[in-house]
Amino acid sequence: MNPTLPLLLLASVTATVPAQKLLLPDNSGRIVQLFDLDYLTGRKDPFFGIERTVALLTRLVTPELGDDADLRLVGKHWLTLLGTPQQAASIEELLRVAKERREDPIEVTTHLFTLSADKFALHCKPVLVAVERGDRTTFESVVDPKEGARLVALAQQHASDTLASPRLSVLPLQTATMAMRNEIAYVQDFEVKQTKDAVIADPIVGTVWEGTETVVCATYLADGTLALSCEAKAQEVLRPIPTFKTQIGVGNEVTIQLPRVVGISVQQTAVLPSGGMVLLAAQKVDGSYLLATITARAQPK
Repeated sequence: MNPTLPLLLLASVTATVPAQKLLLPDNSGRIVQLFDLDYLTGRKDPFFGIERTVALLTRLVTPELGDDADLRLVGKHWLTLLGTPQQAASIEELLRVAKERREDPIEVTTHLFTLSADKFALHCKPVLVAVERGDRTTFESVVDPKEGARLVALAQQHASDTLASPRLSVLPLQTATMAMRNEIAYVQDFEVKQTKDAVIADPIVGTVWEGTETVVCATYLADGTLALSCEAKAQEVLRPIPTFKTQIGVGNEVTIQLPRVVGISVQQTAVLPSGGMVLLAAQKVDGSYLLATITARAQPK
């Protein structure tokens, strides 16, 4: 049975009510239930990064969602579950805790390090777990505050490049992002206009960025631990930027730029104690490794 159909049908007929449960007529015991995510903030407009909120909740639902279950955003703020009553109760509990602690931010501190392959293998690889993600291998781990501090000190000592992002403060089940990027403009095409006497080519300017970006979504759990979804990206524009020359009209030679970008992205969802650290790493094109250390700490008011 395709779960999408009952989700959309229910959303279309109950979009004006705060919550709704519907028992599916297939004797499976599954239900369709809507949750209003505006409940988290008390506002009537979607908050930034709501898609990441849904992704984090999807990872935290217990029992884990199987092939016969679905959780997705419908409209601007309706979270819709097709699953078991136990899964619905799990989401209700996650939302309840986030609502109760919505004034208590979670502080997230990120460091990005570039390490040579040999330094990475010696100091970092032993505490990381290799995970196959698509066509590449990433390295991940969750460590306690003491081990995290030790690894940061080692990385700072041996890294060829270090970047510390300003601390992010994120409210429960909401998203915060920090970007340190340089926007590079380039001529990607030309708009050609024919006049009576000539052909005029106006450049169309595009932009590409290089630098780093960190995105986090976090929340409190009922047992006092934290759940954190994090993604760190780093990319650079290869120089010199390749160019392509072509003719527009008669005798009008123009140059189009063709920037090439190389980058890396690492991400993980983890449950950790306050002060715990997520470690993420992957190999860059040049053979070195990007290591991201992401620490989450409760900041109750």
